[in-house]
Amino acid sequence: KKQKEAKDIDAKIKKLIAAEIAAANKRNAAKSGTTAPKSGTTAASKFVLTAEGKVASDNFKANKGKLPWPVAKGYVSLKHGDQPHPIHKNLTIHNSGVEISTEPGSSARAVFGGEVLQVQVISANNKAVYIQHGDFITVYLNLSSVSVSKGQKVSIKQNIGRIHTDSSGKAVIKFLVLQNTTTLNPETWLSM
Repeated sequence: KKQKEAKDIDAKIKKLIAAEIAAANKRNAAKSGTTAPKSGTTAASKFVLTAEGKVASDNFKANKGKLPWPVAKGYVSLKHGDQPHPIHKNLTIHNSGVEISTEPGSSARAVFGGEVLQVQVISANNKAVYIQHGDFITVYLNLSSVSVSKGQKVSIKQNIGRIHTDSSGKAVIKFLVLQNTTTLNPETWLSM
């Protein structure tokens, strides 16, 4: 059941990002007097970067392996990728991001400067913040409250929301890194 929920959330994330890419490309094409890539083409699934967007993307890429954690304190409680289920060893679970356990009441923070691409409400206690860094996007899931809004510029380590603490007292943030719609391993981007 949890894996199905995770797959559904992953699909929603990809769909939302694809819609944001299409909208951004349309806006940029209108500004420059060019034509946006047609839907369904490979080009339509990638940001058409402005000069400023290219600089942001290059700066983000140059910091691979050096980004601060999306929390002040914590540890990786579920790694990225396919792995055996912690209890049912014959089952494999997939994690599109990395899950970081932290202290109850902790805040999520931006790992790099950028612009809030979207704030998504997945459920009452699960909100997500998407931050764009050129053609890279960082996603912060499992927030109980959000302190940023779409279009807002954020700086590195800026608090963007409070991480949800569940009924057992656990606070876990799911963190993703994507380039356009391609999910990357966040562990290779963070300063471990």
